[in-house]
Amino acid sequence: MRLLVLAVFAIAITASAIFAQTTDITNSNLVQISNDTSKINRSLEELNKRLATFASTFNSNQGLRLSEKQQKILFAFELLNRYEARLSNIRLLKAQLAERSVSAKRQLAAVEDELRDENIERSVSGSFKPEQVRAERRQSLEAQRRELDALVRDIERSVSLSESESNELERMIYRLRYTLFPEIEKELSEL
Repeated sequence: MRLLVLAVFAIAITASAIFAQTTDITNSNLVQISNDTSKINRSLEELNKRLATFASTFNSNQGLRLSEKQQKILFAFELLNRYEARLSNIRLLKAQLAERSVSAKRQLAAVEDELRDENIERSVSGSFKPEQVRAERRQSLEAQRRELDALVRDIERSVSLSESESNELERMIYRLRYTLFPEIEKELSEL
Protein backbone atom coordinates (compact mmCIF):
# COMPACT_ATOMS: atom_id res chain seq x y z
CA MET A 1 0.00 0.00 0.00
CA ARG A 2 2.84 2.29 0.77
CA LEU A 3 4.24 1.55 -2.59
CA LEU A 4 0.98 2.57 -4.20
CA VAL A 5 0.90 5.87 -2.29
CA LEU A 6 4.53 6.54 -3.30
CA ALA A 7 3.75 5.78 -6.93
CA VAL A 8 0.75 8.13 -6.93
CA PHE A 9 2.84 10.83 -5.23
CA ALA A 10 5.65 10.43 -7.79
CA ILE A 11 3.20 10.58 -10.67
CA ALA A 12 1.60 13.73 -9.23
CA ILE A 13 4.97 15.47 -8.83
CA THR A 14 6.01 14.49 -12.37
CA ALA A 15 2.68 15.62 -13.82
CA SER A 16 2.89 19.03 -12.08
CA ALA A 17 6.43 19.51 -13.40
CA ILE A 18 5.33 18.59 -16.93
CA PHE A 19 2.30 20.88 -16.69
CA ALA A 20 4.50 23.76 -15.53
CA GLN A 21 6.88 23.18 -18.44
CA THR A 22 3.97 22.94 -20.91
CA THR A 23 2.52 26.18 -19.57
CA ASP A 24 5.92 27.87 -19.93
CA ILE A 25 6.29 26.47 -23.48
CA THR A 26 2.75 27.52 -24.32
CA ASN A 27 3.32 31.02 -22.95
CA SER A 28 6.60 31.36 -24.86
CA ASN A 29 4.90 30.05 -28.04
CA LEU A 30 2.12 32.62 -27.65
CA VAL A 31 4.67 35.40 -27.22
CA GLN A 32 6.55 34.17 -30.32
CA ILE A 33 3.34 33.96 -32.36
CA SER A 34 2.35 37.44 -31.22
CA ASN A 35 5.76 38.82 -32.24
CA ASP A 36 5.57 37.07 -35.61
CA THR A 37 2.07 38.41 -36.20
CA SER A 38 3.11 41.97 -35.46
CA LYS A 39 6.11 41.60 -37.83
CA ILE A 40 3.83 40.33 -40.57
CA ASN A 41 1.42 43.20 -39.90
CA ARG A 42 4.23 45.77 -40.22
CA SER A 43 5.44 44.11 -43.43
CA LEU A 44 1.95 44.20 -44.91
CA GLU A 45 1.57 47.88 -44.01
CA GLU A 46 4.89 48.63 -45.71
CA LEU A 47 3.87 46.60 -48.75
CA ASN A 48 0.56 48.48 -48.98
CA LYS A 49 2.39 51.81 -48.84
CA ARG A 50 4.79 50.74 -51.58
CA LEU A 51 1.95 49.41 -53.71
CA ALA A 52 0.02 52.67 -53.33
CA THR A 53 3.13 54.62 -54.34
CA PHE A 54 3.68 52.34 -57.32
CA ALA A 55 0.04 52.62 -58.43
CA SER A 56 0.06 56.40 -58.22
CA THR A 57 3.38 56.68 -60.08
CA PHE A 58 2.58 54.17 -62.80
CA ASN A 59 -1.14 54.62 -63.26
CA SER A 60 -1.32 54.09 -67.03
CA ASN A 61 0.53 52.43 -69.90
CA GLN A 62 3.19 50.81 -67.75
CA GLY A 63 4.27 54.06 -66.19
CA LEU A 64 4.32 56.11 -69.38
CA ARG A 65 2.47 59.37 -69.40
CA LEU A 66 1.09 59.83 -72.88
CA SER A 67 -0.52 62.90 -74.34
CA GLU A 68 -3.93 62.58 -75.93
CA LYS A 69 -2.36 62.66 -79.38
CA GLN A 70 0.08 59.90 -78.44
CA GLN A 71 -2.78 57.81 -77.07
CA LYS A 72 -4.63 58.22 -80.37
CA ILE A 73 -1.51 57.19 -82.27
CA LEU A 74 -1.11 54.17 -80.01
CA PHE A 75 -4.75 53.23 -80.59
CA ALA A 76 -4.37 53.63 -84.36
CA PHE A 77 -1.23 51.51 -84.26
CA GLU A 78 -3.13 48.81 -82.37
CA LEU A 79 -5.89 48.93 -85.01
CA LEU A 80 -3.30 48.65 -87.76
CA ASN A 81 -1.80 45.63 -86.05
CA ARG A 82 -5.21 43.95 -85.72
CA TYR A 83 -6.15 44.71 -89.33
CA GLU A 84 -2.89 43.23 -90.58
CA ALA A 85 -3.40 40.10 -88.45
CA ARG A 86 -6.95 39.74 -89.80
CA LEU A 87 -5.69 40.20 -93.36
CA SER A 88 -3.11 37.48 -92.78
CA ASN A 89 -5.84 35.13 -91.51
CA ILE A 90 -8.04 35.89 -94.50
CA ARG A 91 -5.19 35.18 -96.90
CA LEU A 92 -4.62 31.85 -95.18
CA LEU A 93 -8.35 31.11 -95.43
CA LYS A 94 -8.32 31.96 -99.15
CA ALA A 95 -5.44 29.53 -99.71
CA GLN A 96 -7.32 26.80 -97.83
CA LEU A 97 -10.49 27.52 -99.79
CA ALA A 98 -8.58 27.34 -103.08
CA GLU A 99 -7.20 23.97 -102.04
CA ARG A 100 -10.68 22.71 -101.13
CA SER A 101 -12.06 24.05 -104.40
CA VAL A 102 -9.46 22.19 -106.45
CA SER A 103 -10.19 18.99 -104.55
CA ALA A 104 -13.98 19.36 -104.97
CA LYS A 105 -13.63 20.15 -108.69
CA ARG A 106 -11.40 17.11 -109.12
CA GLN A 107 -14.03 14.93 -107.43
CA LEU A 108 -16.75 16.52 -109.56
CA ALA A 109 -14.82 15.76 -112.75
CA ALA A 110 -14.40 12.13 -111.63
CA VAL A 111 -18.15 11.81 -110.94
CA GLU A 112 -19.03 13.36 -114.30
CA ASP A 113 -16.66 10.93 -115.98
CA GLU A 114 -18.37 8.03 -114.21
CA LEU A 115 -21.75 9.37 -115.39
CA ARG A 116 -20.87 8.77 -119.03
CA ASP A 117 -22.98 5.97 -120.50
CA GLU A 118 -20.06 3.69 -121.37
CA ASN A 119 -18.69 3.89 -117.79
CA ILE A 120 -22.09 3.14 -116.29
CA GLU A 121 -22.43 0.19 -118.69
CA ARG A 122 -19.02 -1.07 -117.65
CA SER A 123 -19.93 -0.92 -113.95
CA VAL A 124 -23.19 -2.80 -114.57
CA SER A 125 -21.75 -5.65 -116.63
CA GLY A 126 -22.21 -9.06 -115.09
CA SER A 127 -25.17 -8.17 -112.89
CA PHE A 128 -28.49 -10.05 -112.96
CA LYS A 129 -30.65 -6.91 -113.16
CA PRO A 130 -28.63 -4.47 -115.27
CA GLU A 131 -31.46 -1.94 -115.79
CA GLN A 132 -32.11 -1.61 -112.08
CA VAL A 133 -28.37 -1.42 -111.20
CA ARG A 134 -27.82 1.11 -114.01
CA ALA A 135 -30.65 3.34 -112.71
CA GLU A 136 -29.41 3.12 -109.10
CA ARG A 137 -25.85 3.87 -110.17
CA ARG A 138 -26.98 6.87 -112.22
CA GLN A 139 -29.10 8.20 -109.31
CA SER A 140 -26.20 7.80 -106.90
CA LEU A 141 -23.78 9.59 -109.22
CA GLU A 142 -26.31 12.37 -109.91
CA ALA A 143 -26.74 12.91 -106.15
CA GLN A 144 -22.94 13.07 -105.71
CA ARG A 145 -22.72 15.56 -108.59
CA ARG A 146 -25.40 17.80 -107.03
CA GLU A 147 -23.62 17.71 -103.65
CA LEU A 148 -20.26 18.51 -105.23
CA ASP A 149 -21.79 21.32 -107.34
CA ALA A 150 -23.29 22.84 -104.20
CA LEU A 151 -19.95 22.50 -102.40
CA VAL A 152 -18.07 24.20 -105.25
CA ARG A 153 -20.62 27.05 -105.29
CA ASP A 154 -20.31 27.49 -101.50
CA ILE A 155 -16.53 27.53 -101.72
CA GLU A 156 -16.61 30.07 -104.57
CA ARG A 157 -19.02 32.26 -102.56
CA SER A 158 -16.68 32.06 -99.53
CA VAL A 159 -13.72 32.94 -101.73
CA SER A 160 -15.63 35.92 -103.09
CA LEU A 161 -16.57 37.13 -99.59
CA SER A 162 -13.05 36.70 -98.30
CA GLU A 163 -11.71 38.51 -101.37
CA SER A 164 -13.99 41.51 -100.75
CA GLU A 165 -13.08 41.55 -97.04
CA SER A 166 -9.42 41.29 -97.97
CA ASN A 167 -9.73 44.25 -100.36
CA GLU A 168 -11.51 46.34 -97.72
CA LEU A 169 -8.86 45.53 -95.11
CA GLU A 170 -6.09 46.40 -97.54
CA ARG A 171 -7.72 49.81 -98.17
CA MET A 172 -8.09 50.42 -94.43
CA ILE A 173 -4.49 49.38 -93.78
CA TYR A 174 -3.28 51.70 -96.52
CA ARG A 175 -5.27 54.63 -95.08
CA LEU A 176 -4.03 53.95 -91.56
CA ARG A 177 -0.43 53.69 -92.68
CA TYR A 178 -0.78 56.83 -94.80
CA THR A 179 -2.03 58.85 -91.84
CA LEU A 180 -0.31 57.06 -88.96
CA PHE A 181 3.31 56.88 -90.06
CA PRO A 182 3.71 60.65 -90.66
CA GLU A 183 2.25 61.28 -87.18
CA ILE A 184 4.70 58.82 -85.66
CA GLU A 185 7.53 60.56 -87.50
CA LYS A 186 6.40 63.93 -86.03
CA GLU A 187 6.23 62.53 -82.51
CA LEU A 188 9.65 60.93 -82.84
CA SER A 189 11.16 64.15 -84.14
CA GLU A 190 9.82 66.00 -81.08
CA LEU A 191 11.63 63.67 -78.66
